[in-house]
Amino acid sequence: MHDKENPTIQLEGAFFVWHSLAHVNRELAFHLSQLNTQICIASSDSENANVTDFPHGDAILKLQEVKTSSDIVVRHQFPPNFAPHSGALVVMQPWEFLEVPKLWVDFFQREPDQIWVNSNFTRNVFVGSGVPADKVTVLPLGFDPSFFYPNGSLITLDNWPEDEFRFLYVGGTIDRKGADLLINAYCTEFNPTENIRLVVKDTGTAHVYKFSNIKERIIELAADASVPQISYSDQDLDAAELAGLYRACHCLVQPYRAEGFCLPVIEAMACGLPVIVTSGGPTDDFVLQSCGWKIASQRVEIPQLLGLETNSRQGWLEPNFDDLRKCMREAFEERSFLTKEKGTQAATIAKTNWTWANVATQYENELKRLLLKLEKNATPLPKVGPKISLCMIVRNEERVLEDCLKSAKPHFDEIIVVDTGSTDRTIEIAQKYATRIVEIPWPDSFADARNESLKHAIGDWIFWLDADDTLPLHSAEMILQATASAPEDVAAFVVPVRFLDGVQVDHVKLIRNRPGIEFEGRIHEQILPSIRKLGGELARINAHVLHSGYDNSEAGQAKKRDRDFHLLKLDLDDAPNHPFRHFNMGMTYHYTGDHQSAAQWLSSAIELAQPGESHLRKAYALKAISLRQMNQVDECLACLREGIKNVGDDPELRFQLALTLSNLSQLEEAKKEYLAVLNCDISGIFTSMDTAIMGYKTFHNLAGVCATLGNYDEAVNWWKKAVETAPEHLPSAFELFSAAIQKGNAQSAVFALGFVFNREGPSENWSKMRETHADRFLDSDTATELLRIDAQKFPSDFGPGIVFARRLLKSGRVDEAVPLLRQLNGLDCAEAAFLLGVGATRSGDFQNALKWMERANELNPGHMETLEQIQNLKDSLLDGNTEL
Repeated sequence: MHDKENPTIQLEGAFFVWHSLAHVNRELAFHLSQLNTQICIASSDSENANVTDFPHGDAILKLQEVKTSSDIVVRHQFPPNFAPHSGALVVMQPWEFLEVPKLWVDFFQREPDQIWVNSNFTRNVFVGSGVPADKVTVLPLGFDPSFFYPNGSLITLDNWPEDEFRFLYVGGTIDRKGADLLINAYCTEFNPTENIRLVVKDTGTAHVYKFSNIKERIIELAADASVPQISYSDQDLDAAELAGLYRACHCLVQPYRAEGFCLPVIEAMACGLPVIVTSGGPTDDFVLQSCGWKIASQRVEIPQLLGLETNSRQGWLEPNFDDLRKCMREAFEERSFLTKEKGTQAATIAKTNWTWANVATQYENELKRLLLKLEKNATPLPKVGPKISLCMIVRNEERVLEDCLKSAKPHFDEIIVVDTGSTDRTIEIAQKYATRIVEIPWPDSFADARNESLKHAIGDWIFWLDADDTLPLHSAEMILQATASAPEDVAAFVVPVRFLDGVQVDHVKLIRNRPGIEFEGRIHEQILPSIRKLGGELARINAHVLHSGYDNSEAGQAKKRDRDFHLLKLDLDDAPNHPFRHFNMGMTYHYTGDHQSAAQWLSSAIELAQPGESHLRKAYALKAISLRQMNQVDECLACLREGIKNVGDDPELRFQLALTLSNLSQLEEAKKEYLAVLNCDISGIFTSMDTAIMGYKTFHNLAGVCATLGNYDEAVNWWKKAVETAPEHLPSAFELFSAAIQKGNAQSAVFALGFVFNREGPSENWSKMRETHADRFLDSDTATELLRIDAQKFPSDFGPGIVFARRLLKSGRVDEAVPLLRQLNGLDCAEAAFLLGVGATRSGDFQNALKWMERANELNPGHMETLEQIQNLKDSLLDGNTEL
């Protein structure tokens, strides 16, 4: 038991080196000691470190006393220290990516009493990776206001003009921190004639980031007169010097892909700088729109990190390239008022909440709570609020079940799994997570199987998932909030299921556990009729379930079709005139391509349905599409118009009507319908549709209609809106580029170029667009030189190289092309080998020509022209011909 009068806290980690973890440890130890916390430090640094080089160095050295026994040990280092410990253990662990390493999760589940993280973003990642939520506490980082404040002295790297605008980047110039993205965005968006400068303060080039930075590239660009001005330094700066550099600049830009807090942002804000940061990351905790700009981002998969492998896929946030450019442009253009005003607000926000003195108090309070728990030998408090049971049915789901249960486990009071005859590892996996496993024979009915799972639920609420679903953390939190605050008259909540292709289907997923609640229907089972019979209101939750493990394989789909038709026929035998069962039959025929049968079943579903039935909108939409697939266009239009008349304004029906009218070249009417799509209100109704029709798909189609009508400027706006809404949708960028080239609009063409580069990098698509752009707006020699530079700049990507090689060959510069083609062959570029074969053939070297063609076929098997060349060469060599 600890000494209640003089409890001891030992902080372990680095203290006397120049990196962020040591900086945090110094500040935390010093400020906790100022609050009379009995703290000592155990430094992992060399004993010869010159402590006077560091802020608070002398004061911190006095705290250095390694204890063999402490009440609480706080470890803050990377990687985490798994060594044995005495007393309670707190791990303060930085992490930047979207999944926590499996080894860490295993340790965090067993050992630490608490885990401290510095942002809500990191907490969500930890909990989502399987770390117990009740262990993870958010304790932020801070800044020292004696150094970081507005209106102090300035530090410049060289003689900067007073009237220029300066962007600043602080941190290692590595992919994780987005330095490459920033450099590309800056050089693309601005030109050398603008009174602007990018200042890059690099860190870690001599140690932690020594082999992963882009220092040389930035230095090369800084010396290039053809790009806007860049200043670079990797010199170590103390706190006063760094604050002076912040104040000498006008806006901090940190387009990070993976961060756990990002200290430079709060330090810059404290010095009065507005900030441009990635949206969705840790800086969401303290960067508001009033003090900066947030770059749109999306979560993307990245390769596993060596030695830090996770249970599922690793990822990070990918900032949108064009949105970054847009934010930087606005900061520059609005520098006289908006940017200054945001900087003033940034300083106020930082000073109010984020000084080290303020945040140290939060650490102290957390330590006091842990000490109190030790004193009372307390156990975790029971969960407050209603209990929720998760009910599932499974059969041979070993491929997806672990991901599903892992995402759900932290959030439910019990997990009921009903297995209907698995022969793989499904039950073994379920045993790791489930409270109860029930085994039954498959009853030829999804409803019966689900009702079996409901029988065993003892929670106040029931939530259900399929094995190929996963539950996002945000959605789980919304579900918990909903059950805790649900009015008495709310019997259930709608939580949509979102497919990876963008389709979203409303489901009643969260239901009060009441007698008489049951599913009906052998397939596409429904619980809504049961809820309506018992009475009670439906409400919606701002959440979704991700249908992440759907089996799209040919074998999986064939098996599903056989099962579905079997159950559909049984369902119809049970209730021959049930409109929803007619709908399900029509829907299944539609998606299997039998549009004649689909239209017949969907027609009967519409005829049998009562007004307001949830499937009616979708029945009209699917029937219309099947009619159009059978070239019954007039019938398709009539169906869509009848549907809109009977169910009201519906975005999917409007979209399909616009698409059909556009195919008929009735463009003005099509435009009217596309615009109507964007004004549809679908709140309060059950939907099952591709959500993209309320966004980028309609924007893209509107752009095409406007372009065909000759409204070029309007088309450009819709294309830009499409790519900004859905960065993964490249066709909008390609269409925009083609139209911009045709109209001679260099600015829009560059916008599209930058967008494609951001999505694909130096791909062949991008390189061909670069060539087209250069030929349109530059002379031929300059265009060729530009392509040569691209090929040299990206030697590991064969897109720029093959485009440049084609250009050389087209202009007869074969001797220049051959070395490049050989280099590209080394990158396994099939076309390079093919072109080398063509060259050898033309020079009469048939033996080498055959080798090159066989190499091309090895890299791209089955290419018809390659196979034809191989056969001709073999025939020629066999006949002893010297000509083909």
